[in-house]
Amino acid sequence: MSHPAFPRADLSRFAPLAAGDLLLAYLGGQKMAPTLKALADKLKDLLGAEPIVAAASELAERGLATLEAKPKGRSRTQPNPADAKVVLTDAGRDAASALLGSGPKLTWPKVMTQRLLPLCLGLDPNGASTRLAKPKERQAAIIATAFGLPKETIGLNAVCEELVWRTLKAGLGPLLGTSRMPIIKTLGITEWVILAGLGGLPEHRPVREKDKTEVLNALTGAAVGLPEADDKAAVFRVLRLSLARAGGMGAASPHPTPTPPPAATPTVNGADGAGFAERVRQVAAALTTPPFQGRVAIAQVYDAYGREHPDAGSLQSFKARLIAAAYANLLELGRLDMPERMDRDLRLRSEAAWGRDCVHFVITGRR
Repeated sequence: MSHPAFPRADLSRFAPLAAGDLLLAYLGGQKMAPTLKALADKLKDLLGAEPIVAAASELAERGLATLEAKPKGRSRTQPNPADAKVVLTDAGRDAASALLGSGPKLTWPKVMTQRLLPLCLGLDPNGASTRLAKPKERQAAIIATAFGLPKETIGLNAVCEELVWRTLKAGLGPLLGTSRMPIIKTLGITEWVILAGLGGLPEHRPVREKDKTEVLNALTGAAVGLPEADDKAAVFRVLRLSLARAGGMGAASPHPTPTPPPAATPTVNGADGAGFAERVRQVAAALTTPPFQGRVAIAQVYDAYGREHPDAGSLQSFKARLIAAAYANLLELGRLDMPERMDRDLRLRSEAAWGRDCVHFVITGRR
């Protein structure tokens, strides 16, 4: 007898973060060059002293920084290596600027949440600052990554909705059928009980706002391998996990860019993926999205697909399968270049993240 495959977190879904990139991000925001000792003290919650020294040495070898150690006064004794200052070169400052972005200067806590955390989640920091601006939204994004939800699952309600439906489909699949699932606009007591179970609190009955916060922290903890975690604890934990995945002392990447976690890039399975793509093409061929020609809004395709085929699933998972099919060159998806010409609700339902871009259409080829 097989057991239901309920949603489970996987720590390997967080992307590696090189220690060199951590140092570049910190040094890029400092007016004065810190010593290795000061760096180790400032970053001790993320990285040990030895990996910091190793990463600084690698930055120096790559020409991104210099280690300047000077004897004190007229002393002829050898300078203490820990007192060496880590000074960015011009190339190092350019690399740091690429990590920190071109916007206003950020404090170190915001650098961690708005520039480094997105890298660990496989997101583009330049487009994720708004998405990760609030504590609960950061928790939602961390949960989404750990549980392998589609990248376009944005916001706490959407993440919780996707987890609830995946849990119900896993345990009650034959009773629920295979057609598309309705949107849960407001999380009720039943949904919170399910989320409590996923967070390791099966006996918890969240009826007050305080209880819901406890469930969210437990679910976030499950996502990062802790009994519970609020926003701050989860961010530090993800950064540490990503640094560990990179070996804790990797050199800075030549061109710092978001690296999706291994499980974040959707895949399709042979004939099944090709069959899905063919069904989508057939459904889309019978639809139009005026005034656009040769392309159909993804939400329209999803709605029509669910009326004809039993494997539609949720809108978020349907989008993930579309992206996977497009990666495999089984489908062609397109951008919305004139958003003002599409109905707002249709536009929002159709939007799907694809790498650093967004797509809204399934291309049918008719012009």
